[in-house]
Amino acid sequence: MSAPPAATISLQQIYQAIKGPRPKGMRVLTDGLWPRGLSKATLEKEQIIWYRGASPATELRQGFHQQQITAEQFDERYRAQLRADAEQLAPLLEYVRNGPLVLLTAMKDPEHTYLSQLRDELIAAMK
Repeated sequence: MSAPPAATISLQQIYQAIKGPRPKGMRVLTDGLWPRGLSKATLEKEQIIWYRGASPATELRQGFHQQQITAEQFDERYRAQLRADAEQLAPLLEYVRNGPLVLLTAMKDPEHTYLSQLRDELIAAMK
């Protein structure tokens, strides 16, 4: 029996992913901005893919960081963004259907970032 979808998608900070042991599965950096202090050669060496297609829209990210919208509004609008263009999820869905998927971000606490919304939308799309 295969693991439920929730068990096949994990979240991790990219800096920890590079320093720590390599987990099974595909590792995908989904931030729209390149993480500070990392080279593209490092990601290639670590076999990490950078996929910006499912990252929050620039206006959405900026609105949240400038405190023009609340965390709840950000989550709601980000989910709407993902649902409005389901093709954004297609590459990630393909990865997770082939094995574990690790979604990466440069932010310190991945569980409290847009990645949790992205994981939820991927799980919903798999049903």
